Parts: sequence; C-alpha cells; structure tokens
Amino acid sequence: MTLIDKRQLKEKFNKNILSVKWVINTILIIFVSLNARTFMK
Repeated sequence: MTLIDKRQLKEKFNKNILSVKWVINTILIIFVSLNARTFMK
C-alpha cells in the first residue's frame, strides 16, 4: 500500500459515505412527508 493508494481509498470512502447519507436523507424526507399527509387527514 502506497500513500497514493490510501488517499484514493479515502476519497472513494468519503464519496460512498456522502452518497449513503444522501440516500438516507431522501428516504427520511419521503417518510416524513408521507406521515405528515396521513396526520393531516
């Protein structure tokens, strides 16, 4: 493992975490908006 490999791995890891957070946030927003609709009725 060279320093460059570690740096590339870290960048990929950070991008994966960002996309995972984005997906989780999207699911949460959809879930909350669906619940809000059911409560409004």
